[in-house]
Amino acid sequence: MRRWLVIVSALALFAPLARAQAGGMGGMGGMSSPPPRPAGSEEDVLPELDKSIANDPNKSFARGEEEFKAHNWLDAIAYFRHVMEKFAYDVPLAAKAELRLGDIAFAREKFGEARGYYKSFVRFHPMNPRADYAAYRVGLSAYREIPGDLFFEPPSIEKDQAPVLDALTASEDFLAHYPESPYVPQAKKLIAQCDDRLARNEMYVAHFYEKRGKWKGMLLRADGLVRRYPASKLVPEALYLATQAHLELHDKSAAAQDVAQLSSLAPEGKWTKKARAILAEAK
Repeated sequence: MRRWLVIVSALALFAPLARAQAGGMGGMGGMSSPPPRPAGSEEDVLPELDKSIANDPNKSFARGEEEFKAHNWLDAIAYFRHVMEKFAYDVPLAAKAELRLGDIAFAREKFGEARGYYKSFVRFHPMNPRADYAAYRVGLSAYREIPGDLFFEPPSIEKDQAPVLDALTASEDFLAHYPESPYVPQAKKLIAQCDDRLARNEMYVAHFYEKRGKWKGMLLRADGLVRRYPASKLVPEALYLATQAHLELHDKSAAAQDVAQLSSLAPEGKWTKKARAILAEAK
């Protein structure tokens, strides 16, 4: 008898777990799985909706807008998500709710989540009047994901530049698809900032090779900076390094071409004078 009581108690203990697992399997016993929650929202405990407006898509969206403007982020998320999930058939309204969810994630500095919402909006609503805004925000969100410089970590120019490249690619894609957008000036500024970061990374690596006497590696990085980022303020220094590398590699003719390019770019600049001096000293 005691043995049966133990078995029954164990079954009662694990029954809720079994139901929870079954509920997560779509199509089991005629039950459908709940819609997936957006990435990055696991820690959010959303408030209850106002039941008096929950069945009205326009009133639900309007309440979300009120909460959004008041920076009541979780309340706004609850209403916008409700609009997206319950009133998906109203495509224009659901699209506006999705865009707002991206804006909220961005405001909360959840840039990866924001980027996901913006990319989804562009993908599924390419003809929407706000598609250009969402496409621009994809690049901006990616840029905001770039790690900052902390005093106890290496500078960002010494780290993997993949996040910078992501932001650059997204911003260039935006310019290609929306050349008349009012967000073009901001996107161009973003691209310039990405180029500056990548140019500084190239310079860092060039100096890394210089300290170790790896002249071919140094030359490759210096030349790459000049070719890929011609508007960078680091171009004169890169041409000086290229001059130095060519001389170390016994290619005085190529070094002279570097100096000529430097002289054309900045006739009386510091790096031009230094390049001329080492060229004149070369045998």
